[in-house]
Amino acid sequence: MSATARSILTPNDDAFWQAARGVWSSREDLQSAYPNPDSDGFAQWLAANAVLEYPNEFAPYYPPPPPADLVRSSSCGASAQVHLWSGTEDILLLKDLMEMYPAPKAEIRQVLDFGCGCGRVARHALRGLGGTQLFGADVSQGDVDWCTANLPGTFVRCGTQPPLPFETNQFDLIYVISVFSHLEEQTARAWMAELSRICAPGGTILISTVSSFALLVISRSPEHQELYRLTSKEAFERARELEEKRFVHYSPGADWVGAVPGVDVTYGHTFLTPDYVASEWAQWVRVRGYVPAALFRFQDLYALTNRGD
Repeated sequence: MSATARSILTPNDDAFWQAARGVWSSREDLQSAYPNPDSDGFAQWLAANAVLEYPNEFAPYYPPPPPADLVRSSSCGASAQVHLWSGTEDILLLKDLMEMYPAPKAEIRQVLDFGCGCGRVARHALRGLGGTQLFGADVSQGDVDWCTANLPGTFVRCGTQPPLPFETNQFDLIYVISVFSHLEEQTARAWMAELSRICAPGGTILISTVSSFALLVISRSPEHQELYRLTSKEAFERARELEEKRFVHYSPGADWVGAVPGVDVTYGHTFLTPDYVASEWAQWVRVRGYVPAALFRFQDLYALTNRGD
Protein backbone atom coordinates (compact mmCIF):
# COMPACT_ATOMS: atom_id res chain seq x y z
CA MET A 1 0.00 0.00 0.00
CA SER A 2 1.19 3.48 -0.79
CA ALA A 3 2.77 5.38 2.10
CA THR A 4 0.41 8.25 1.29
CA ALA A 5 -2.78 6.29 1.98
CA ARG A 6 -3.61 8.23 5.13
CA SER A 7 -3.28 11.61 3.39
CA ILE A 8 -5.40 10.40 0.47
CA LEU A 9 -8.19 8.67 2.38
CA THR A 10 -8.62 10.72 5.55
CA PRO A 11 -8.88 14.45 6.26
CA ASN A 12 -6.25 16.32 8.21
CA ASP A 13 -8.75 17.38 10.85
CA ASP A 14 -8.37 17.16 14.63
CA ALA A 15 -12.05 16.47 15.27
CA PHE A 16 -12.06 13.68 12.70
CA TRP A 17 -9.08 11.97 14.29
CA GLN A 18 -10.48 12.38 17.78
CA ALA A 19 -13.61 10.52 16.63
CA ALA A 20 -11.54 7.93 14.74
CA ARG A 21 -9.32 7.13 17.72
CA GLY A 22 -12.42 6.93 19.90
CA VAL A 23 -13.87 4.25 17.62
CA TRP A 24 -10.55 2.41 17.53
CA SER A 25 -10.23 2.48 21.33
CA SER A 26 -13.73 1.06 21.78
CA ARG A 27 -13.26 -1.97 19.52
CA GLU A 28 -10.93 -4.86 20.17
CA ASP A 29 -11.35 -6.14 16.60
CA LEU A 30 -9.94 -2.91 15.20
CA GLN A 31 -7.09 -2.84 17.71
CA SER A 32 -6.20 -6.40 16.70
CA ALA A 33 -6.40 -5.69 12.96
CA TYR A 34 -4.72 -2.27 13.16
CA PRO A 35 -2.44 -2.05 16.23
CA ASN A 36 -1.52 1.51 15.26
CA PRO A 37 -4.53 3.83 14.79
CA ASP A 38 -2.33 6.17 12.73
CA SER A 39 -1.57 3.44 10.19
CA ASP A 40 -2.48 3.42 6.51
CA GLY A 41 -4.52 0.27 7.10
CA PHE A 42 -6.78 1.94 9.64
CA ALA A 43 -7.12 4.97 7.36
CA GLN A 44 -8.39 2.65 4.64
CA TRP A 45 -10.85 1.05 7.07
CA LEU A 46 -12.14 4.50 7.99
CA ALA A 47 -12.66 5.51 4.34
CA ALA A 48 -14.61 2.35 3.56
CA ASN A 49 -16.44 1.60 6.81
CA ALA A 50 -16.75 4.64 9.05
CA VAL A 51 -19.51 6.37 7.10
CA LEU A 52 -21.49 3.10 7.02
CA GLU A 53 -21.05 2.06 10.66
CA TYR A 54 -20.86 5.50 12.30
CA PRO A 55 -22.76 7.88 10.02
CA ASN A 56 -23.43 10.47 12.71
CA GLU A 57 -19.76 10.88 13.54
CA PHE A 58 -18.27 10.67 10.04
CA ALA A 59 -20.90 11.97 7.62
CA PRO A 60 -19.37 15.49 7.73
CA TYR A 61 -16.08 14.12 6.38
CA TYR A 62 -17.09 11.72 3.61
CA PRO A 63 -19.67 11.70 0.82
CA PRO A 64 -22.59 9.40 1.62
CA PRO A 65 -22.61 5.84 0.29
CA PRO A 66 -24.55 5.60 -2.98
CA PRO A 67 -27.99 3.97 -2.94
CA ALA A 68 -28.10 0.20 -3.23
CA ASP A 69 -29.47 0.13 -6.79
CA LEU A 70 -26.56 2.21 -8.11
CA VAL A 71 -24.03 0.11 -6.20
CA ARG A 72 -25.51 -3.08 -7.66
CA SER A 73 -25.39 -1.85 -11.24
CA SER A 74 -21.91 -0.32 -11.08
CA SER A 75 -20.15 -2.89 -8.86
CA CYS A 76 -21.57 -6.22 -10.09
CA GLY A 77 -23.92 -6.60 -7.14
CA ALA A 78 -21.36 -5.77 -4.46
CA SER A 79 -22.36 -4.58 -1.01
CA ALA A 80 -21.89 -0.95 -0.04
CA GLN A 81 -18.84 -1.89 2.04
CA VAL A 82 -17.18 -3.79 -0.82
CA HIS A 83 -18.02 -0.92 -3.17
CA LEU A 84 -16.36 1.63 -0.90
CA TRP A 85 -13.40 -0.59 -0.02
CA SER A 86 -12.66 -1.33 -3.68
CA GLY A 87 -12.67 2.41 -4.37
CA THR A 88 -9.96 2.91 -1.76
CA GLU A 89 -7.92 0.06 -3.27
CA ASP A 90 -8.22 1.49 -6.77
CA ILE A 91 -7.27 5.07 -5.93
CA LEU A 92 -4.16 3.83 -4.10
CA LEU A 93 -3.24 1.64 -7.09
CA LEU A 94 -3.65 4.54 -9.50
CA LYS A 95 -1.51 6.71 -7.25
CA ASP A 96 1.16 4.00 -7.15
CA LEU A 97 1.02 3.66 -10.94
CA MET A 98 1.61 7.39 -11.34
CA GLU A 99 4.58 7.21 -8.98
CA MET A 100 6.05 4.14 -10.70
CA TYR A 101 5.75 5.71 -14.15
CA PRO A 102 6.02 9.51 -13.73
CA ALA A 103 4.19 11.61 -16.27
CA PRO A 104 6.07 13.77 -18.79
CA LYS A 105 3.52 16.50 -18.04
CA ALA A 106 4.09 17.02 -14.33
CA GLU A 107 1.40 19.62 -13.61
CA ILE A 108 -2.08 18.15 -13.16
CA ARG A 109 -5.02 20.53 -13.16
CA GLN A 110 -8.08 18.99 -14.77
CA VAL A 111 -8.83 15.29 -14.17
CA LEU A 112 -11.46 13.13 -15.90
CA ASP A 113 -12.99 9.92 -14.55
CA PHE A 114 -14.30 8.30 -17.74
CA GLY A 115 -16.91 5.73 -16.75
CA CYS A 116 -17.26 7.23 -13.29
CA GLY A 117 -20.30 5.19 -12.23
CA CYS A 118 -21.57 6.39 -8.88
CA GLY A 119 -18.21 7.79 -7.84
CA ARG A 120 -16.50 4.72 -6.41
CA VAL A 121 -13.05 6.14 -7.24
CA ALA A 122 -14.05 9.76 -7.90
CA ARG A 123 -14.81 10.33 -4.21
CA HIS A 124 -11.03 10.17 -3.57
CA ALA A 125 -9.69 11.38 -6.92
CA LEU A 126 -8.50 14.92 -6.25
CA ARG A 127 -6.68 14.06 -3.02
CA GLY A 128 -5.33 10.86 -4.55
CA LEU A 129 -4.20 12.02 -7.98
CA GLY A 130 -3.82 15.76 -7.62
CA GLY A 131 -5.51 18.35 -9.75
CA THR A 132 -7.80 21.23 -9.00
CA GLN A 133 -10.89 20.25 -11.02
CA LEU A 134 -12.58 16.87 -11.30
CA PHE A 135 -14.88 15.85 -14.14
CA GLY A 136 -16.74 12.59 -14.64
CA ALA A 137 -18.62 11.02 -17.55
CA ASP A 138 -20.87 7.97 -17.62
CA VAL A 139 -23.62 6.45 -19.75
CA SER A 140 -25.92 6.09 -16.73
CA GLN A 141 -28.01 9.16 -16.00
CA GLY A 142 -28.74 7.87 -12.50
CA ASP A 143 -25.04 7.68 -11.68
CA VAL A 144 -24.38 11.13 -13.12
CA ASP A 145 -27.25 12.65 -11.13
CA TRP A 146 -26.03 11.07 -7.89
CA CYS A 147 -22.45 12.21 -8.41
CA THR A 148 -23.60 15.74 -9.22
CA ALA A 149 -25.61 15.89 -6.00
CA ASN A 150 -23.01 14.33 -3.71
CA LEU A 151 -19.46 14.77 -5.02
CA PRO A 152 -17.31 17.80 -5.81
CA GLY A 153 -16.82 18.13 -9.55
CA THR A 154 -18.66 18.33 -12.85
CA PHE A 155 -20.39 15.18 -14.09
CA VAL A 156 -21.98 14.61 -17.49
CA ARG A 157 -23.87 11.85 -19.21
CA CYS A 158 -22.22 10.55 -22.36
CA GLY A 159 -23.46 8.33 -25.15
CA THR A 160 -22.15 4.90 -26.04
CA GLN A 161 -20.16 6.49 -28.88
CA PRO A 162 -18.02 9.66 -29.00
CA PRO A 163 -17.83 12.59 -28.79
CA LEU A 164 -17.59 13.85 -25.23
CA PRO A 165 -18.62 17.45 -24.42
CA PHE A 166 -15.08 18.55 -23.59
CA GLU A 167 -12.49 20.73 -25.29
CA THR A 168 -9.52 19.37 -27.22
CA ASN A 169 -6.45 19.02 -24.93
CA GLN A 170 -8.55 19.82 -21.86
CA PHE A 171 -7.35 17.16 -19.41
CA ASP A 172 -3.94 16.54 -17.89
CA LEU A 173 -5.03 13.17 -16.48
CA ILE A 174 -7.77 10.74 -17.49
CA TYR A 175 -8.42 7.46 -15.70
CA VAL A 176 -10.62 4.69 -17.07
CA ILE A 177 -11.51 1.71 -14.87
CA SER A 178 -13.50 -1.30 -16.13
CA VAL A 179 -14.68 0.37 -19.33
CA PHE A 180 -12.48 -1.03 -22.08
CA SER A 181 -13.08 -4.45 -20.53
CA HIS A 182 -16.59 -4.26 -22.05
CA LEU A 183 -16.26 -2.56 -25.46
CA GLU A 184 -16.24 -4.20 -28.88
CA GLU A 185 -13.21 -3.38 -31.01
CA GLN A 186 -14.42 -0.51 -33.20
CA THR A 187 -16.08 1.19 -30.24
CA ALA A 188 -12.89 0.80 -28.21
CA ARG A 189 -10.83 2.37 -30.98
CA ALA A 190 -13.28 5.24 -31.31
CA TRP A 191 -13.13 5.94 -27.58
CA MET A 192 -9.35 5.75 -27.46
CA ALA A 193 -9.19 8.33 -30.26
CA GLU A 194 -11.63 10.54 -28.35
CA LEU A 195 -9.71 10.26 -25.08
CA SER A 196 -6.55 11.20 -26.96
CA ARG A 197 -8.35 14.24 -28.39
CA ILE A 198 -9.40 15.61 -25.01
CA CYS A 199 -6.14 14.74 -23.23
CA ALA A 200 -3.33 17.30 -23.35
CA PRO A 201 -0.18 16.40 -25.32
CA GLY A 202 2.07 14.53 -22.91
CA GLY A 203 -0.89 13.99 -20.57
CA THR A 204 -1.63 10.69 -18.88
CA ILE A 205 -4.36 8.12 -19.48
CA LEU A 206 -4.57 5.40 -16.82
CA ILE A 207 -6.60 2.47 -18.08
CA SER A 208 -7.56 -1.06 -17.04
CA THR A 209 -8.03 -3.97 -19.44
CA VAL A 210 -8.46 -7.74 -19.13
CA SER A 211 -6.12 -10.30 -20.69
CA SER A 212 -5.35 -14.03 -20.80
CA PHE A 213 -4.49 -14.21 -17.10
CA ALA A 214 -8.11 -13.35 -16.27
CA LEU A 215 -9.40 -16.02 -18.63
CA LEU A 216 -7.27 -18.62 -16.88
CA VAL A 217 -8.65 -17.43 -13.55
CA ILE A 218 -12.17 -17.81 -14.97
CA SER A 219 -11.37 -21.33 -16.19
CA ARG A 220 -10.55 -22.36 -12.61
CA SER A 221 -13.13 -20.36 -10.66
CA PRO A 222 -16.84 -21.34 -10.59
CA GLU A 223 -17.65 -17.89 -9.17
CA HIS A 224 -16.03 -16.16 -12.14
CA GLN A 225 -17.59 -18.64 -14.56
CA GLU A 226 -21.02 -17.63 -13.29
CA LEU A 227 -20.20 -13.93 -13.57
CA TYR A 228 -18.78 -14.25 -17.11
CA ARG A 229 -21.22 -16.92 -18.22
CA LEU A 230 -18.46 -19.18 -19.45
CA THR A 231 -17.69 -22.79 -18.67
CA SER A 232 -14.17 -23.73 -17.69
CA LYS A 233 -13.59 -25.17 -21.16
CA GLU A 234 -15.00 -22.09 -22.89
CA ALA A 235 -12.76 -19.76 -20.85
CA PHE A 236 -9.69 -21.79 -21.75
CA GLU A 237 -10.68 -21.81 -25.42
CA ARG A 238 -11.10 -18.03 -25.37
CA ALA A 239 -7.65 -17.71 -23.83
CA ARG A 240 -6.22 -19.67 -26.75
CA GLU A 241 -8.26 -17.54 -29.16
CA LEU A 242 -6.88 -14.39 -27.53
CA GLU A 243 -3.30 -15.48 -28.11
CA GLU A 244 -4.08 -15.75 -31.82
CA LYS A 245 -6.36 -12.73 -32.35
CA ARG A 246 -5.10 -10.39 -29.56
CA PHE A 247 -8.64 -8.97 -29.09
CA VAL A 248 -11.67 -11.07 -28.09
CA HIS A 249 -15.14 -9.73 -27.34
CA TYR A 250 -18.41 -11.57 -26.64
CA SER A 251 -21.87 -10.82 -25.27
CA PRO A 252 -23.05 -12.76 -22.19
CA GLY A 253 -26.66 -12.38 -23.34
CA ALA A 254 -29.39 -9.81 -23.87
CA ASP A 255 -30.65 -10.10 -20.29
CA TRP A 256 -27.19 -9.36 -18.88
CA VAL A 257 -26.72 -6.36 -21.19
CA GLY A 258 -30.22 -5.11 -20.40
CA ALA A 259 -29.41 -4.96 -16.68
CA VAL A 260 -26.65 -2.39 -17.21
CA PRO A 261 -28.05 1.17 -17.44
CA GLY A 262 -27.23 3.23 -20.51
CA VAL A 263 -25.28 0.71 -22.60
CA ASP A 264 -26.09 -0.58 -26.09
CA VAL A 265 -26.37 -4.09 -27.50
CA THR A 266 -22.64 -4.34 -28.25
CA TYR A 267 -21.73 -4.15 -24.55
CA GLY A 268 -20.13 -7.35 -23.29
CA HIS A 269 -16.84 -8.78 -22.04
CA THR A 270 -13.57 -7.88 -23.73
CA PHE A 271 -10.08 -9.35 -23.47
CA LEU A 272 -7.00 -7.94 -25.15
CA THR A 273 -3.26 -8.47 -25.01
CA PRO A 274 -0.46 -6.05 -24.05
CA ASP A 275 0.86 -6.37 -27.59
CA TYR A 276 -2.49 -5.20 -28.93
CA VAL A 277 -2.45 -2.10 -26.70
CA ALA A 278 1.11 -1.22 -27.69
CA SER A 279 0.56 -1.63 -31.44
CA GLU A 280 -3.10 -0.91 -32.20
CA TRP A 281 -3.38 2.20 -30.02
CA ALA A 282 0.08 3.52 -30.93
CA GLN A 283 -1.29 6.27 -33.16
CA TRP A 284 -2.87 7.88 -30.08
CA VAL A 285 -0.82 6.85 -27.04
CA ARG A 286 2.52 5.43 -25.94
CA VAL A 287 2.69 2.76 -23.23
CA ARG A 288 4.68 4.24 -20.35
CA GLY A 289 4.06 1.43 -17.89
CA TYR A 290 2.16 -1.83 -17.54
CA VAL A 291 1.31 -3.90 -14.45
CA PRO A 292 -0.49 -7.21 -15.10
CA ALA A 293 -3.36 -8.29 -12.84
CA ALA A 294 -2.91 -5.23 -10.61
CA LEU A 295 -6.60 -4.37 -10.28
CA PHE A 296 -8.61 -6.85 -8.18
CA ARG A 297 -5.74 -9.28 -8.99
CA PHE A 298 -7.58 -9.64 -12.27
CA GLN A 299 -7.39 -6.59 -14.54
CA ASP A 300 -4.21 -5.15 -16.02
CA LEU A 301 -3.27 -1.50 -15.52
CA TYR A 302 -1.55 0.74 -18.05
CA ALA A 303 -0.02 4.18 -17.75
CA LEU A 304 -0.32 5.71 -21.22
CA THR A 305 1.18 8.95 -22.47
CA ASN A 306 -0.97 10.87 -24.92
CA ARG A 307 0.85 11.65 -28.15
CA GLY A 308 -1.39 14.61 -28.96
CA ASP A 309 0.08 15.09 -32.42
